[in-house]
Amino acid sequence: MKKILIMTWILVSIENLFSQEQTKPITLLSPDQKTEVQILMKERLYYSVICDGKYALLPSPLSMTINDNQSLAVNATIIKSTRNEINSTITNVIGTRSTIIDHCNELTLEMTGNYSLRFRVYNDAVAYRFITNFPGNIKIINEQVEYRVEGWPKGWFSNDNSFETSFSYKQIEHLDNSKNLYPPCIIETLSGVKIAILESDVQDYPFMLLRKSNDLENRLISSFAKYPVKVEPGGFNNYILDVKERGDYIAVTSGKREFPWRVMIVAKNDKSLADNDIVYKLATPCKLTETAWIKPGKVSWDWWYDYALEGVDFKSGINTPTYLYHIDFAQQHGIEYIIVDWKWSDKSDLTLVNPDVDIQKIINYGKEKGVRVILWCPSFTLNRQLDKVLDLFASWGVAGVKVDFFDRWDQLADQMYKNIAEGAAKRKMLVDFHGCGLPYGFNRTYPNVINFEGVLGNEVNKWTNSITPKHKVTLAFTRLLAGPMDFTPGGMRNTVSGFIGRNTLPMVQGTRCAEMALYVIYNEPLVMLCDAPTVYNKEPLIIDFLSKIPTFWDESQVLDAKVGDYLVVARKKGTDWYIGAITDSIAREFNITLSFLGDENYAADIFKDGVNSDKSGTDYNYEEKTVTNTTALHLDLSSGGGAIVKLTPIK
Repeated sequence: MKKILIMTWILVSIENLFSQEQTKPITLLSPDQKTEVQILMKERLYYSVICDGKYALLPSPLSMTINDNQSLAVNATIIKSTRNEINSTITNVIGTRSTIIDHCNELTLEMTGNYSLRFRVYNDAVAYRFITNFPGNIKIINEQVEYRVEGWPKGWFSNDNSFETSFSYKQIEHLDNSKNLYPPCIIETLSGVKIAILESDVQDYPFMLLRKSNDLENRLISSFAKYPVKVEPGGFNNYILDVKERGDYIAVTSGKREFPWRVMIVAKNDKSLADNDIVYKLATPCKLTETAWIKPGKVSWDWWYDYALEGVDFKSGINTPTYLYHIDFAQQHGIEYIIVDWKWSDKSDLTLVNPDVDIQKIINYGKEKGVRVILWCPSFTLNRQLDKVLDLFASWGVAGVKVDFFDRWDQLADQMYKNIAEGAAKRKMLVDFHGCGLPYGFNRTYPNVINFEGVLGNEVNKWTNSITPKHKVTLAFTRLLAGPMDFTPGGMRNTVSGFIGRNTLPMVQGTRCAEMALYVIYNEPLVMLCDAPTVYNKEPLIIDFLSKIPTFWDESQVLDAKVGDYLVVARKKGTDWYIGAITDSIAREFNITLSFLGDENYAADIFKDGVNSDKSGTDYNYEEKTVTNTTALHLDLSSGGGAIVKLTPIK
């Protein structure tokens, strides 16, 4: 009896201690002790972020409402606090570096009511998530996420009602509070650091969007799509499951689970903003037992240039001869894949094949040539026919699927990603998601999902002028923070003025070398060569160079950067280094120090803007020279220009 009384006294003392401490902030420091999170329990739980002694994020509330309006992190009591240091190395299956250092300090606050909050503080990022421990399923009515900053700073915010968006530099005060913002959102805080707002490890949950609050306070608040209770085919060509009715909640999910990480990158300079792995670090580790079969590479693509092959002896289009020609082109240049895009099958039954497209003949011909075939599919048809269709594809020898037209950000759309990823992995198939949300670490959990669109990419050159040089630079500081993207570079009709959107043989804005540099700048493990094979064949020097660029890397360094203005990146594969440089509409010069090289001499293959590229975007110069780690490499970029360099050790 005496022992029981003593234990009761100890437990009551601990609970009273935490109750007393709730009037004072609980602090968590980054490993370098320069970034600090302060957690304060009032009527709601608030957290703030302090960088070098200044507020990057003012005290901001967080909470979650579940079931019958039960509120988590509201009038709550902490019953246990656990601290932990994480210092490990992640082996990256595919990405911009082969290993990632994961070093942070972690704090888990166990609350009364069967749930916890977990915080992590890195030298360059902060994240938190809810963890619940309820029996059965729970209904998530809403999750309340806020970001409060000092003053009315400027930042980069989405323009369009989709993850396929451009970004504009605006003051928070001028944002339209009736419209959603599609992350990442980048804020130039008055503390001198930039913060990037996004999330990681979104599983069985809707994507988080943001809005400016509808009051006069300087804050962004979360916005989640409600659960779809009634859907039917609709949208473009009836490819989409349109939502006709939504519930009054955002998700129904397991009561025992970890929820998505709410992530804030803290960037002291633009170079660090353009090179951050936090989303990957926080994601659920790989669920596949074997990954050696996952092969990144390049893809010869049919749809973008509108099947306009020149100088061939057959009528090009969605037909067997066109795809056999693509295979010959791919085999000639060592390109690993071709895509057979839309209309090869019935949109509502993927087992019903267009008679003009002999899929088995195409796949068998590809096998003979060492080229594999990826098939396009509308998302909800594939999901509905998943096992039957993927078994059929496996029997044909299909390498993977390009799955398109999700165009929703709710829980059911996210469940479709998982169903398709797992179904494809069982058959050792790759997946390229289009018309989708952002990867948010899904590529770590399911690395067979080798690329994601979720970007305003080159395809819209067919009908708009949105893909400006500035947009292409800005993507590296915004969209790419969430993970790999299928931008589809490689357009060969490069223009710096007089752009015209057109469906057949589209143009691209910026110079030829800027377009080539995207193969190094962007993280695209499965990357398109979007233009026509017959167009590339007219430029043998360029196609020979592009076809040999790696699509995943051992090391990466950002050499120079300014958000929306310019970016210079170096990446290494094996013993070779590549450098990519792009600028917005302002011509710029760079002197790149090659101190990252080894002690050997290196052969430099350099593609740079030609002297007349300010008038003719296709003008370029090719140069070969020998360099060392003491060389200052001069790159002169035209308006909308770029450069790409390969550095190979001389044996």
